[in-house]
Amino acid sequence: MAAALPFLPILLHGAAAADDRVDPDALLTDEAAPLMTAARTGCMDTVRESAAEVDPTALFRPDADLSPVTRYFATQEPATVTPRVPTLVVQGTADALAPKPATDRLVDTLCGRYPMIDYAVYEGSDHRETVADSLPDVRRFVDTVRAGDRPDTHC
Repeated sequence: MAAALPFLPILLHGAAAADDRVDPDALLTDEAAPLMTAARTGCMDTVRESAAEVDPTALFRPDADLSPVTRYFATQEPATVTPRVPTLVVQGTADALAPKPATDRLVDTLCGRYPMIDYAVYEGSDHRETVADSLPDVRRFVDTVRAGDRPDTHC
């Protein structure tokens, strides 16, 4: 939970931007409110520092109506998406935030809906390292699609 906590205010800001029924400030306790300020005014390091001061068991107000944010997040679940364009999924084997077995299942699910899914795995890469490690493959994938060619697929 502690590793994911810095992402909570980012996710809540995104949900509020997409759905005006989501009010992040009305959801969080006074103790957790600095997370939203850090996300509004700082970088991820600032949010991480703020998150280190928050008790993960005291995030949401006891009377908070989480239904709007829960409904919004349900619409963002990748396993419910049916891709309509070639898609590349990248995964590091050392990613603790998005574990490889979960991504493997997601890719299998997506392949069942659309055959143009490619999947690249980076041995030893964690969540952040995968971004840099995948860059050459992502560029190649995008260049292939933009040229109107068919990219490699995993399915």
